[in-house]
Amino acid sequence: MLMLGLAVFLGLRLAGMVMPWQERAFFPLEADDAAGVILHSMITFQCLHMDCQALQDFHHQVTLPSADPTVTLYREMGSTLIIPNHLPLQTLAIYVLNRLGLEWWTAFNVFQLFSMLVFTLGLCALLAVQWGPLAAGLGLMALGVSVDVTLFSLNVIGSNNTVLGLAMLATAWFIRHGRGNGWWLVAATWLMCLTHLGTGLVFASVLVAVWLLGGPWPRGRDWLVLALAVLPIVLVAIIPHLVAGKILGVPLTRMGPGDPGYWPGILGNLQQAVATLRTWMHPYLLNKFTLLALIGALAFLIPPHRRRGLLPMALMVAAALTTLGVVYAVYRADVFGRIFVPVAGWLSGGLAFLGLTAWQVWRQPATPRPGRGVGAVAALLALAVATGWSHQMVEGASWRPTVIRQWTDRQNYPFDPNHARLLQDPAAPCRRVLYDHRLLMGAFIIHGAHPCATVDLPSMIGSEQEPWIFEVRDTFTHLVRFNPLNLGAKGYPLHRGPAGIRSRAGAAPVTHLQINLVTDRSPAVVGLFANGAAQPLRQWTLPAGFEGWKVVADLPAGRLELRLLEGQAFLAGILPHPPGPDGLHWPWNGPLELDHVALENNRGIRRGMRTTYDFRPGRILPTLELPVTVLADSGLGSVSRVSKPDRNIY
Repeated sequence: MLMLGLAVFLGLRLAGMVMPWQERAFFPLEADDAAGVILHSMITFQCLHMDCQALQDFHHQVTLPSADPTVTLYREMGSTLIIPNHLPLQTLAIYVLNRLGLEWWTAFNVFQLFSMLVFTLGLCALLAVQWGPLAAGLGLMALGVSVDVTLFSLNVIGSNNTVLGLAMLATAWFIRHGRGNGWWLVAATWLMCLTHLGTGLVFASVLVAVWLLGGPWPRGRDWLVLALAVLPIVLVAIIPHLVAGKILGVPLTRMGPGDPGYWPGILGNLQQAVATLRTWMHPYLLNKFTLLALIGALAFLIPPHRRRGLLPMALMVAAALTTLGVVYAVYRADVFGRIFVPVAGWLSGGLAFLGLTAWQVWRQPATPRPGRGVGAVAALLALAVATGWSHQMVEGASWRPTVIRQWTDRQNYPFDPNHARLLQDPAAPCRRVLYDHRLLMGAFIIHGAHPCATVDLPSMIGSEQEPWIFEVRDTFTHLVRFNPLNLGAKGYPLHRGPAGIRSRAGAAPVTHLQINLVTDRSPAVVGLFANGAAQPLRQWTLPAGFEGWKVVADLPAGRLELRLLEGQAFLAGILPHPPGPDGLHWPWNGPLELDHVALENNRGIRRGMRTTYDFRPGRILPTLELPVTVLADSGLGSVSRVSKPDRNIY
């Protein structure tokens, strides 16, 4: 049963990771976090002291003071791109994989796969040692069929999964062998702290407390073991205060009781913690009362030789609750959610153990231990668990494809690494580049734009430093802009909403259009309608896997609307003239503008809003428009060269 449960859990987890990888256009899952991790690897081995011009500039811009807390918060959220050393072993592993020939993003995926294997091994070992192989197998199956992705699946970035797996392996060792000679503790604390300085620090501290409380007072050689185990914890705690801030990046803003946002932050932490707990309870149809009954029954039923597991779980719960008092400006109960994962796995195994115990009591009602009363409670809880698990298996079978599709489509941006090389053209090299999207900036820096001076527009907008952009406007050589029409892997998804096309105010009416359409694995029908018309002016039936231009002439004046009538199709380009040798798909500086449904929140635009894109690529701010020539526009963004910058920036 243990091997079956392991196969179910690991198979479903890997399917939830590998299947999206195969379909995604370029970026890994959680694209922005992945870009930050990859950038850490590049920084650590190529410009550790932030001596790359792009990183120097970005570091300066996200640490500028501002009286506007919204600006400060947004800058802090962007600072995750420049914290190179909080994942040392992952950073080293990804860099080595890249040097062995893997592309950066592939190297990241390989490490994430390794991390999931370590996590699964640790969870399996913990449940098997604590509850026995039969209950462990059932517990792994129950966790495997869960449709939830926030505890045991896709969104836990690699290093966190590695630390969780190491923590559960060390806990399993303690349950089986007790304190022992202690060298396992030294290996665990060093590995965890070097894998992730934050989460590793918490779990290393918990394991040291487990080792101290799980046996007699240290003596003799025990003190050496303890000192070596505590050393990485001390180093992690003091190193940020000993080295230059640029090396470790920008620390997250921690609030104190005197700050106005502290107590609302405490409330937010509690609300998020409750939501995390409910996420775990949902598949089993548990609530707070049955959860307390479960914990009480386990306290009676757990065999004496396995009660060592109560100590590390109790300390992990205490550590998780303690972290609720730490309030950051950005994240809510983030550390709590990570510490809770081993506890949730342990409780899931306990549910299976409870069900097996109830079965034994029912089969042998005269057994004096653990008692008929406790056995009756266990039987009722086991019935609730079995009902919840059966419900979840049915729900999981029906919802799993939807969940995988959601994670496949999430941040599934197309990107062409050759765009970054356009900044290195010897005939017109970059000097200062203006970016209006951080994921684009990270991807460009990873692919060779790190020598270019950089301006992060999101860090400047709305701040006291925004006028500085006007002061240096003549020093920009290139502009990299986010293209909200290319958020899908194949273009703007027409199934999210129709695309409206019209001539820009003051421009001559357009009577000729070239429309680039793309389909996925199934046919689609797309129609072009005059505004308000019930019948289409043109209608195209597109086969599966279609990609090409459709020509429309003699168009009436006024707004047109491109609608999806059947299937799924994407708008990948629109031009008022035939495509040229430059390969551009959109009418830059042309007479057209396009209104569409926003697919993401971006600079005052909310997801689902109807918004307009007017294809003036140099229009950065309402009163700032740079003279630019668009060089490339496929993928997530467009790359433009600014005409005739007048002065040198250095």
